[in-house]
Amino acid sequence: MQVTDMMLQDQHYPDWGRTARRFWKRGNNRIVLFWAVLFSLTSVVVLVISTDWISWDHLNRGFLPSDEVSRAFLASFILVFDLLIVMQVGGDSAPQWPIREEGAL
Repeated sequence: MQVTDMMLQDQHYPDWGRTARRFWKRGNNRIVLFWAVLFSLTSVVVLVISTDWISWDHLNRGFLPSDEVSRAFLASFILVFDLLIVMQVGGDSAPQWPIREEGAL
């Protein structure tokens, strides 16, 4: 959601997604939509985890078995790459490389 919010508020590409941007910036649409998606997806995840609607062992059938360590690495990769996306600086505010201090050779 954070990346979507940043993309829809960005000014670098004004011709991209005009209709979605217009809807996103009108009133409190983005706040209401964020909370609605958060509550609905959280409810679905909690229900799937707490009930036996999906039998993961039967569904997986031994294909690519995972343990706590492999799932922790996957979660850390997702977090790191999400942070890399968020931290990217673009457009005119990006530093010009190489950065040299004034007076330095």
